[in-house]
Amino acid sequence: MKKVIGWTIVVCITLLIAGLGTYVLIEMNNTKATQQEKLNGGNDEKIGGVQNTTHLKKSDDKEKVVSVMHKMTHQKVAADEKWGAVPMTPSTINEVISIVEKEDYKEKKPLLDILQKWQAGNFTEIDEDHNYLWTLQDGTEGKAYGIMSPVQERQFVHQNFNETVARELGYL
Repeated sequence: MKKVIGWTIVVCITLLIAGLGTYVLIEMNNTKATQQEKLNGGNDEKIGGVQNTTHLKKSDDKEKVVSVMHKMTHQKVAADEKWGAVPMTPSTINEVISIVEKEDYKEKKPLLDILQKWQAGNFTEIDEDHNYLWTLQDGTEGKAYGIMSPVQERQFVHQNFNETVARELGYL
């Protein structure tokens, strides 16, 4: 009788572990599939807090500059959450560079390195740039997990920015 009870407990525990393991694997696959869908599909989301200009002043502190740079990346990154957007255009990039160059921020070099990459049209690490800026702001939600396709970026621009921005980016 003790053997039957012992084997019953072993079988129940084994089934429970197998069931939980299967559940975890399915949830992980669903999360990856959702993220991949967002990377491959359209991005017609309209987000709040959009600005069509940086609204920066020459004397703005590092926090304001980092906030603008972070919002600029939203035009190009895939993330589950985005709050605010500022156009990633040659004029906004140059405007932020001119401010950072004149300041003495602790993170001046990495910020300028990122901006100079963008100025050269290099956005291959924009998701990593986003996550660096997001970390400087103590981000907890909205970590970037990829880069939007050109089609997704175009849709994002049309959904969130005005005609002047779309024209500067060559989307009109």
